[in-house]
Amino acid sequence: MKKLWQEFEIKGKKINNRIVYPPIASEKYSAQQEEFPQLFENYQRLSSSGVGTLIVEHSFINPLGQFSPRQISIASDDTIDFHRQLATLIKKQGVLSAVQINHAGAHCLASVNPNPAKGPSAIRLNPGEVKVEALSLKEIQTTVEDFAAAALRACKAGYDMVEIHSAHGFLISQFLSPLTNHRTDAYGGDLKNRQRFLMEVLEAVKADLPLEMILAVRLGISDHPPGLKLNESSYTLEEGIKVAQVLEGYGIDLLDLSGGMCGSRPGNISGEGYFVPFAQAVKQNGISTPIVITGGFRSLKTAELVIEQNNSNFVGVGRALWENPEWLREEKKHA
Repeated sequence: MKKLWQEFEIKGKKINNRIVYPPIASEKYSAQQEEFPQLFENYQRLSSSGVGTLIVEHSFINPLGQFSPRQISIASDDTIDFHRQLATLIKKQGVLSAVQINHAGAHCLASVNPNPAKGPSAIRLNPGEVKVEALSLKEIQTTVEDFAAAALRACKAGYDMVEIHSAHGFLISQFLSPLTNHRTDAYGGDLKNRQRFLMEVLEAVKADLPLEMILAVRLGISDHPPGLKLNESSYTLEEGIKVAQVLEGYGIDLLDLSGGMCGSRPGNISGEGYFVPFAQAVKQNGISTPIVITGGFRSLKTAELVIEQNNSNFVGVGRALWENPEWLREEKKHA
């Protein structure tokens, strides 16, 4: 398993190995001050697990972008100290530290906000009684600015990397999908328009970040799981590859591939490495940006095979490590 343990360098930052702990949202702990010790203890265990990179779970960029009541915030400057503590404990383990920034859009829980949720259009695919209104052009611009401000807070907190969440049916993913984007202005219609919001977010974030900060995008590259077609008129893999090519042209440093409206764990697909075909498709289309791929990995042998075959540069192992932070050490003993 030599390649899995090889160092990798991005922007002068050395990453110890190719195992990534992906951003898994937890309802067990929260960013409420009285629960800081439990949350910090959880990330302490995970950062001590032997991974090379740890991405802190999705943090909302403004109050309307909050997904759940216990979600971590990065929506104001008074959250910087909290994130600084998280980044510091992760980096003390020699692990590349990152945080994912996100806006839930129409995909939020009813218990979060009594006001209408905001999406690209007044459409909500997931069950619930949350009312949804379309973002105005002014609100779109404000949201872009809020993403940039959140990314800058991540930098001030000391993280090595910030990841923009554009997957799993959240706001940016909603703009990409024809299922949830029925706009008739410059942000809807063909792919060029549907990807406009993501590119504006990316431009705003890049403009504010120092050059040494690693910038990643978690891209839901298709509304369908690999090999399946769930809906007509959806965001397809072919379109997702075009978005990935544009992202590479913008100079992002890392491409974290996952599902769009099908989410991170599609119910009708199973096995280890179920998103690997997405990484293969991206590589086959000449995209050279380093890639992270996740999707049910529970064996180091499977993860190593993905790296050996050059299907991805990194493998995300989430649930196995969440359930047992000693998993990586235990697997190495039996490898």
